[in-house]
Amino acid sequence: MDLQEAVGVHSVFKSYGSGKNKLEVLIGINLTVTRGNIYGLLGPSGCGKTTLLRCLLGRLPFDGGVITTLGKPPLSAGHGVPGRMVGYMPQEVALYNEFTIKETLRYFGRLNDMSMELVAKRTDFLVNFLHLPGDNRMVKTLSGGQKRRVSFCVALLHEPPLLILDEPTVGVDPLLRSSIWQHLIEIVQTGETTIILTTHYIEEARAADMVGLMRHGILLAESPPADLLMVHQSETLEAVFLKLCTEEIPDDPEGDKAEISISAAHRYQSMPQVEVVSPKVDAGGSGIDDERTPLLANHTHPNSISKSLSHSSSTTEVKTEWKSSCSSSLNNIFALIIKDLLKMWRNIPLLVFQFIMPSIQLCFFCLAVGGDLKNVPVAVVNQDSPPILSTSYLKSISSSIVDLQYHDNFADGYNAVLENKAWALLYFNTSFTMDLITRARNPTNATSEIIDGGSVHVYQDITNQQISLSLTQELLSAFETFARNTLYSMGFNPGAADIPIKFEDPVYGDTSLQFTDYMAPGIICTVTFFMAVGLTSLSFITERKEGLLDRSMVAGVTPVEVMIAHICSQFFVLVVQISLLLIVAIGIFKVPHLGSIVLVFLLTLLQGLGGMAYGFLISSLCDEEYSAIQISLASFYPCVLLSGIIWPLEAMPSALRYISIALPQTIPTDAMRGILLRGWGLEYLTVGLGIVVIFGWTIGLLLLSAIVLKIRKI
Repeated sequence: MDLQEAVGVHSVFKSYGSGKNKLEVLIGINLTVTRGNIYGLLGPSGCGKTTLLRCLLGRLPFDGGVITTLGKPPLSAGHGVPGRMVGYMPQEVALYNEFTIKETLRYFGRLNDMSMELVAKRTDFLVNFLHLPGDNRMVKTLSGGQKRRVSFCVALLHEPPLLILDEPTVGVDPLLRSSIWQHLIEIVQTGETTIILTTHYIEEARAADMVGLMRHGILLAESPPADLLMVHQSETLEAVFLKLCTEEIPDDPEGDKAEISISAAHRYQSMPQVEVVSPKVDAGGSGIDDERTPLLANHTHPNSISKSLSHSSSTTEVKTEWKSSCSSSLNNIFALIIKDLLKMWRNIPLLVFQFIMPSIQLCFFCLAVGGDLKNVPVAVVNQDSPPILSTSYLKSISSSIVDLQYHDNFADGYNAVLENKAWALLYFNTSFTMDLITRARNPTNATSEIIDGGSVHVYQDITNQQISLSLTQELLSAFETFARNTLYSMGFNPGAADIPIKFEDPVYGDTSLQFTDYMAPGIICTVTFFMAVGLTSLSFITERKEGLLDRSMVAGVTPVEVMIAHICSQFFVLVVQISLLLIVAIGIFKVPHLGSIVLVFLLTLLQGLGGMAYGFLISSLCDEEYSAIQISLASFYPCVLLSGIIWPLEAMPSALRYISIALPQTIPTDAMRGILLRGWGLEYLTVGLGIVVIFGWTIGLLLLSAIVLKIRKI
C-alpha cells in the first residue's frame, strides 16, 4: 500500500434489501484520500455520502470491494479505526443533553485515553476558538448552531490523524465558517492529519485539496477543485456539479446504474492530463502555495487521482500500536460508567422513582390481595319456630365478614341475590330447630324430610369464586362453632361435633398463612425482574436514534462494554430497589421469612440481573421505543400466569407445565418459597437449582444480546 494513501476505497458496493426491493446505495465507488489532505465529498442528500463514511469507519458492512483507513481495513486487530485514530462528527448533534460542555468533552476524552489536564487544555482552546459560551453551560440550553460546534469540538478534541466530518459547518455563521476552514487547513499543513468532510455549501469546498462529486451512489468525479473548474470551463464548483449531473449521469433511477458508472468512469479517465495550480490556502488564510501538481489518471481504479505533497513525508508510517485491548476496554467501561452515573444524577426525580417503584407495587399487592372479606351482604329468611338453634347458628357467623340482611319471606330473600344486593341467601324452614334435634338425638328415625328440615339451605351467587369459597368456608366454620357450643351447653363433649379427620401440626407453615404469603415470593421475583427490564430495555434504542451510540462506538466502544458499564451503573439502583422491597415485604407486611435473608437477597438480585439482561436483548432487537415497550408488556403476563406465581403448576396441562418450568421465574419462585416459608438453605436442591437457573438465564440473555448486536453492527 502507498504510504501516502490515508484512505483507499476500491470498487466498493453497498445495497439494502433484496430482490425487487433491493436498493443500490454505493455502486463501484473508487476514491483515494492522500495523507495530509482535505477531501471534500459533495453530493445531494441520499446520494450515499453518509453510507460511505460509515463504511470507512467500520460501522457499516459493505457488499464488495476493499476499504483501507490509515493503512489497514477498519476493525482490523490492533487498529485504531474505529477508535482513537479517528475523530468523527456525524450529521446528528449526537450529544448528551444532560451534560455540560466540559462534561461532554471529558467523557469523550476518557474514551480516547486523554489525561484530564490535556482535556482541560483542549477544552479551553476549542471553546474559545469556536466562540462557545462557558464550558459549564448545559448542552440542552444551547442553540442548534452551538450544539453543532460542540459536536465539532468532540471530533477535534484528541487531535486524531484522521478526521471524518459530516457537514461540520451547517448552522454556522460565515465568519466562524471561515475560521473553521482556516483551522482545518492549519492542522493539515502543520501536522499529519487527514480530513474527509461533506458539506452543503459546495463553494466552500474550493478550499479542499481534493473533491469528490457523488450522485446516485456513483462518484462522478474526483479531482482538485481547480482542475475541475479548468476542465469543465466553469467558474464555480456548483456549476461543475450541475453539469456533471445533467451530462455525465442521466437522471434515470430505473436505468442500469452500474453501466452508467462504468461509462462515466471511462469518460473521466480519458480526461486530458494538464499542469494546474492546486489551491492551497496558508494557515492565515491569505496566501496560496505555488506548489504545482500534475493531474494524473490512476490506472488501478478509474476514479482515483494521486497527488504528492511536499509536507507529507514518504517515510511516515501509520501508527497502529495502542495500549492493550484489556486496558483500553477497562478505560472505556470506566468512561461509560461515569457517563451513566452522571445521567442518573442529573435526573433525581426519575432516580427516586426507580428506587421506590418496586416497593410501591408490592404495597399494592399486599394491600389488595389475600385479605379477609369484609361486610359481604348475605340475605337471611328465618321461618324457624321457635328460632332457638337457628338464632344460635346465626350468632356464630362472624359479623366482620358477613353482613346479615333479614327478609320476611323466601321470595324477597331470593330476589336480593338475583338483584345483586346479596351474595347468598340463608333459608331456615319452620321446623329447623325441632328437626335438627331429632336427627341429632335419634339418627335412626331421621327421614329425608327431617334431614331436609334440619338443614340450612344456602342459595349462592358463585360468579365470583373467591367470594363464594370464602363465604362457604365461613358458613362451615360457623356451623362447627355452633355445634361445639351446643354440645358443650348440653353437657356433652364438644369434640364429638368435629369432622372425623384430624389435622396435626403442619410440617411447614402454620394455619395462619394466607394466599398473600403463597404469592409474595413470586411477586418479589417478578417485580424485581420486570422493573430491571425497564432499566435497560431502552438503553441502546434512545442513544442509537440520537446518534450517541454510533459516536461512542466510532471512538472504540464495543456493545459488550456498553452492557457491562450499564450493568455496573444500574447495579446501585438495583441494590437500593431490592433493599427497599424486602424491607417493605418483611418489615412492614410481615411476609414470613424462616430462611436466610442473605439467600433471599442473592436470589432477588439475580432476578434483577436477569431482567437487565432481558432488557438488553429487547433493546438490541428493537429500533423504536414503542416496540421495546410492547415486547416488555407482552412478556409480563405469560411469566406471571405460567410461572406458578398465582396458581400451582399442578393445575396446568402437562405440556404447558414443561414450558412453565423453562421460564426464568418458575424454579426461582419455588426456591424463594422454600427459603421464606420453609427455611431451606443451599443444601436443598430446589434452592440451588433456582439460583443456577436464573444465573444461566442471565448469562444466556447477555450472550444472545451480544450476538444480536454483533450481527446488526450496532
